Amino acid sequence: MEKYYIVTEESALHRDYFKWLENIEAQKKMADKLIVEYGVKSEDFAFTSESLHIKASSDDIENFKSQLTKYPDSEGYYKFKANSKISKQWIQFNKDKGLINSRKPPVFFYFKLSSGRHRSRLFDRDGNLYCYIEADYIQEAPKGAIEIKASEFYKAMEESS
Repeated sequence: MEKYYIVTEESALHRDYFKWLENIEAQKKMADKLIVEYGVKSEDFAFTSESLHIKASSDDIENFKSQLTKYPDSEGYYKFKANSKISKQWIQFNKDKGLINSRKPPVFFYFKLSSGRHRSRLFDRDGNLYCYIEADYIQEAPKGAIEIKASEFYKAMEESS
């Protein structure tokens, strides 16, 4: 079963999604600041609230070899070790701001579904939050989720690209 929604401000999903976006922006700004402050050459980074990762250049590997993990992850990112200055500053920033989770809110937490299998998509366009969910059976949508036609959802998705 596939369903499409506009999620209004009445919904906890709406509130959590836009809070997540706000947190991500704050974290990106802080990561940019730390990269400049510590002289990291790479501008390609990833993060969680507990760790900062970079796609290290050869200069970065040399300059930060004692602060980076020995090997990159499957995506090519090196993680700053927890005891490094940059990592400590990163973690403290997140604690001070209360930024615990850097993940998009999982849609299935907000819907009552009757099966464990599901797929979803969530995006905003001009402040409107659009949601797609596919599950074997959707028992109940959250308060503030207004069902829309698939064509309306895909039109908004196309226009936001």
